[in-house]
Amino acid sequence: LDTYNMNYVLVDDDDDDRLLIGRALRHVAQPLPVLEFQDGQAFLDHLPELAPRRAGGATYWIILMDVHMPVLDGYETVALLRQHPHARHLPVLMVSGTSDAEFDQKTRNCGANACIRKPVTEHEYVAR
Repeated sequence: LDTYNMNYVLVDDDDDDRLLIGRALRHVAQPLPVLEFQDGQAFLDHLPELAPRRAGGATYWIILMDVHMPVLDGYETVALLRQHPHARHLPVLMVSGTSDAEFDQKTRNCGANACIRKPVTEHEYVAR
């Protein structure tokens, strides 16, 4: 993958989690831009602005999405993202502190690519 054109999108309502995850993403071999949103609706509201940038060279390589957020939760956000013509192919990693036994299945059902449970270390975020 050409890391020069990669970006991360981080969608999480928890300030501390955004700080930890953002720090982990910025410590990869080549620091990449991290765009942050506090909930799913804020991210989807900005999607029309972000998606056209892909044609200009910026590729949103991965989205890290919290599950439990106000306004629009992660499952609903990913389901709506999959309907967007310029964003349906983007990889999504669901992140949650839930102990819900159905978390893995719900993640697949909404269209996300993978899931990880909090708390995790910076190395786990980068490895995923």
